[in-house]
Amino acid sequence: MIDAQQQERMNRLERLGWLTAGLVHDLNNALMAVLAELDLMATAVTEMRRFSHETPAGKARDLRPAFDSCEHSLETIGATLHIAIDDGRELQRLYRGSSPMVGNTGVDLRRAVEQAVRMARANLRPAQVSVAGDTARVAVDEQTVVRVLLNLLSNARDAFPRQQANPRIEVRIASTEAGATCDVSDNGPGVPVAILPRLFEPFVTSKRERGTGLGLAVSRDLMRSGKGDVSLLETGPAGTTFRVSLPLVPAGYGGA
Repeated sequence: MIDAQQQERMNRLERLGWLTAGLVHDLNNALMAVLAELDLMATAVTEMRRFSHETPAGKARDLRPAFDSCEHSLETIGATLHIAIDDGRELQRLYRGSSPMVGNTGVDLRRAVEQAVRMARANLRPAQVSVAGDTARVAVDEQTVVRVLLNLLSNARDAFPRQQANPRIEVRIASTEAGATCDVSDNGPGVPVAILPRLFEPFVTSKRERGTGLGLAVSRDLMRSGKGDVSLLETGPAGTTFRVSLPLVPAGYGGA
């Protein structure tokens, strides 16, 4: 007969197994973002090399966009690698059975959204991506928010069939006294009815050979561990909207 302690170990190992696969899935997203930024930097360096052979002083102004592109790419690569590092820490936390950290220092939600969009941009083409709404300061670790949004953006991209006309993805931020929300919407064909009841279960996917069925399961697990949530708001032939719910920084907190 299995006692409570043994059952707890078995449950933890089972959860560790599927979450490990999910973290590898997230790591793949992060590495794809790094490759995209390196490609942008290579283009910028080529432009700088070309202009460096032209001596007129006015040409120096033409280098500014290239320098700006390199600077932004370096920032994105740094943020992406931090997410990859946090994947390893998440595994260590789960193995030890310790509680996740909640980011009560106040994360700028708009900044996290824009970071996720930038990291995913190369993989979202040809979809048009927009961000709407004011920011809110939320009590969830920034890397966690970015990881969850990367998964939702990736899912939105994969929802489009090849013949999709004018593919669009919109991220909308809103907040009330009860908390903040971040909705990710696409104008794809909607989630297949057959998988709706099991949408957030591990390994359930409609992507066939492209999907692992782990993105939504891991995203919900991550958000719920930080007192947030991920839910399906609506889906149908006109598109799909997923909602990320996040707790606000406690009133009176003076952190930056």
